[in-house]
Amino acid sequence: VKSSAAVSKEDVGSVAAANTASSFTLGSTASASAGAYVGMAINIGGFTRNISHHGAAASSSAADGRVVTVGTAFATAPSAGDAYFVTKFEALVPTTKRVCKMSGGEDGRSYVGT
Repeated sequence: VKSSAAVSKEDVGSVAAANTASSFTLGSTASASAGAYVGMAINIGGFTRNISHHGAAASSSAADGRVVTVGTAFATAPSAGDAYFVTKFEALVPTTKRVCKMSGGEDGRSYVGT
């Protein structure tokens, strides 16, 4: 998701180590409290992803640390030194709606719902 809106930033820093496109270590300014950023979003290079884990290891929020895992991987792994910011708002992902149309019944009217 490409982001451009102004948002309240909870943390600003740079990536300390890049593990994969979905898991990386934040710099020393980041919170080390396990789970502190879970449910928030991280923006790197103008692209935003939702944080699913935050702790000492990838895909875990069990112990204190600065490793974050995102639900959807970035197109390429962030590099050490890349700037990031964390926000309280999750990235919105477009979804499709399912439409159901019913017709008939005693009054002969049609109904459309989502």
